[in-house]
Amino acid sequence: MRLHILGPAFGCASIDPQCSAAVALLRAWEKRTGGQWQLVCAADDFDLLPLLEVEGRKVSGFREIAQYLDGTTRTRKAEHISIEAFVESHGQTLIDIAYYVSYENYSGRTRPGFTKILPWYANYIVPPQRRAAARDRTRHLGISGIDMDDVHESVLDDKPPENMSLAEQRFDKETEKRARGLLGRKSTVRSMLRRPEHSGTFKLKNLADNFYEPLMDMIQDTDSDLTEDEWPSPAACFAFGYLSLLANRTLPQSWASDIMLMHYKPLADFVTRLTSKLDVRIDDAAGKTPADLVLRGKGGGLPWVKTPDVSFGNKMSFCGHALLGQIPLLPEHQPVRPAKAHAVRSTMAIDYLPQAMFSSIASIALGGWVAYRLGFWPQGEEVHLFGRKRLSDYGAAGAALSVLGNL
Repeated sequence: MRLHILGPAFGCASIDPQCSAAVALLRAWEKRTGGQWQLVCAADDFDLLPLLEVEGRKVSGFREIAQYLDGTTRTRKAEHISIEAFVESHGQTLIDIAYYVSYENYSGRTRPGFTKILPWYANYIVPPQRRAAARDRTRHLGISGIDMDDVHESVLDDKPPENMSLAEQRFDKETEKRARGLLGRKSTVRSMLRRPEHSGTFKLKNLADNFYEPLMDMIQDTDSDLTEDEWPSPAACFAFGYLSLLANRTLPQSWASDIMLMHYKPLADFVTRLTSKLDVRIDDAAGKTPADLVLRGKGGGLPWVKTPDVSFGNKMSFCGHALLGQIPLLPEHQPVRPAKAHAVRSTMAIDYLPQAMFSSIASIALGGWVAYRLGFWPQGEEVHLFGRKRLSDYGAAGAALSVLGNL
C-alpha cells in the first residue's frame, strides 16, 4: 500500500490540506490495525492527489481512500460526510486566501515551498495554476486589499475591462484614491473603515469565524465525530488537514493562525494533540527536499520512500496538457460525468493514453512529411524552369551583359 501526496511544507506532512488529511488517516489506520504502508512525494498525477496505490489499482481522493480503508461495501456515516463537506467548503476558502490570494504569502512562502517538492518543469505549471484557481474561487468575496501584485494587476485583473479606455479610467481612479490616502488629511472613523485593507480585515475575520466557531463547538461536544476516542475518525483527520495548515504562524500575513490562537484556542490544541498522537510533524530545517526525507531519515517518523522516476513521455504529456489548457478555443471545464459506483479501479489504459496520443500525432506528422517529399519534390531529375527570360531579350544592353556573363 503506497500513498502519493504533494510533498511536505510548513511543518505539515503536505502542502495540500487533503493530502495532509490522508496522511493522518493512514497513520491512524496503521496504529489501529498494525498495517504497513509507504509514503511517496508525488512527481506526476498532481490532479489525482491524494492517491492510494494498492496492488496495481489506484484510489484517488480522501473520501474514496477513507471508504476503501473502512471496507468498500460499508456505507460511511452521514455525519462524517456532512462534516467533511463543511470543512472543505469553508476551510478551502481560508486556505485559498492565506496561501494563494495573498501575494506576500504566495511569493514569500507558498511558491518557495512548491519549489522544494516539485520537479523543475512542474514548478512553472502547478503553483500558477493553483493560484489562478484560488483567485477564481474567492473573486466573489471582493477581498482586494491583500492581493496586490501591483496597482496595474489589481485594476486589470479584478474584472476584465471591455476596452482600454475603461481600464485607464479605473487605473486613474485607483491612483487618485491611493494618493488621497498619502495626504495629511484628517481621517474619520468612516474613512478609515472604508479603506481596502481595513474592510478586507473585517471580511477575513468573518470568514474565519464562520469556519472556526462551528468546528470548536463540534470538538468540544463529546458526542461529535470530531472528538477523538483512541484514534481519530476520518472526519477528524479531514479537519486536521485543513487546521494544521491554517495554524501555520510562519506566513508573513498570519491572520488565520492569529485568529485561531486568540479566539479559538481549542482548535490549536486539537492540531497540537493530533500532531503528537499521530507523529506527523515534519522538521522544515531537516527535510528540505523529498530526497532529504528518505536518505537522512528525518521524515518525522513517516514511512517515506524514494520518489519513482518519471518517464520522458509522462513529462511531455504533462507539459502538453498544460499548454493545451492555455488555448482559448478549448473549454476550460470538463463536462460533468456521473460518478462510478466504486472508486477502486484499474487505470492502466488511462495511464498510457497520453503516450499513445503523442505517438499517433508524431507518426501522422512524420508520414505527412515523407509523403510530401516523395510525391511533390523531384528525386534526382534535372529541374527545368520554363518561361525564364534571358539577358539577350532585354535589347543591346542585355546582349552586352550576356556576353560578360559567359566569360
